[in-house]
Amino acid sequence: MTHNPDGISLSNTGSMGGGQQAATGKNNSQTMTSQTNVPAGQQLTQQQVIQMLAQIEDMIRSAKLPPDAQKKAIAYLSAAKMATEEAEPNKELVATNLGGVAKTLNGVSQNEGEGKTLWEKVKPILLKVTDWLGQAIAGSLLGILFK
Repeated sequence: MTHNPDGISLSNTGSMGGGQQAATGKNNSQTMTSQTNVPAGQQLTQQQVIQMLAQIEDMIRSAKLPPDAQKKAIAYLSAAKMATEEAEPNKELVATNLGGVAKTLNGVSQNEGEGKTLWEKVKPILLKVTDWLGQAIAGSLLGILFK
């Protein structure tokens, strides 16, 4: 956890499979958790990404979110999973739909409680998936993650 009372903070870790986080502004605090270990420098496999998306789905389904937000996040996530499971994954479609998941969960995270906790757990996983997607494709998703 990082606490920076006066400005900008950036963290980039590689030993747990990659992850990035940033925060700007006064009195920011950061927490990064990692649940899927990938050796440093190793690219995620398609199967690992599918497992991470399933992990996110389990988290969303078990969270106490507003029903509409939960339904919307699961719909986006389902589309992302289907695109990932193709023989040749459509990474642009995956990124677009994960952007929808991120926007939905980020929106419910503005309220204290379950939504905020869920977003803090899902965000590091999405950051790992952006490595698999590639920076050019994941650009808009990264913008949502670093809001």
